[in-house]
Amino acid sequence: MNTIDDWLKNASPDVNLLNKATADTKAVSARIEDLTTNDIGAIEFIVPMRITGKARPRLGKKVHMPKAYKNWRTVFRLHVPNEFWQMDKTLPLELDMIIIRALPKRTSKKKHAELYGTVCMAGADRDNALGAVMDALWHPTDGGDDKVVVMGKFISVWGDTDKIAVYIKHLHPLHKPLNKRQFEYIDGQ
Repeated sequence: MNTIDDWLKNASPDVNLLNKATADTKAVSARIEDLTTNDIGAIEFIVPMRITGKARPRLGKKVHMPKAYKNWRTVFRLHVPNEFWQMDKTLPLELDMIIIRALPKRTSKKKHAELYGTVCMAGADRDNALGAVMDALWHPTDGGDDKVVVMGKFISVWGDTDKIAVYIKHLHPLHKPLNKRQFEYIDGQ
């Protein structure tokens, strides 16, 4: 019995041409898939400090941000690796964050074991925590604009020490975060 490979070797030139075109199409599709899912150029770093909520501007003789918030933003930026400052921030990005909140010192060993690694709803709320990190990363003085962040995940859990883990990667400009059925359902509403 002949295998498919034997059949292809003996096939007419038209079939070989079709086979090559199919292979080329698969290669292009694989490359697009690679561009949309590959983590090359992804940046991951941990900032060993407690998250803060995004501050609201204060009014005085002029509009200003609270000094404590500006200081937090400056310290956060010191922990950001150079690769981030050198990456192209005009392409769409995904920003994922894991916020680890330290369990209070007075927590019993039993309660500590029970809560460690579980969801934490204490502290800054999600939109303000995300806003503070985005302010630190895309400060207007850098000429940056956080509108390039189009997708992301946010998790807040209990742990031993306060930390902010940040993961940033480029998305392919043609990346489709929703499948066709999800998009048509939402778009049709």
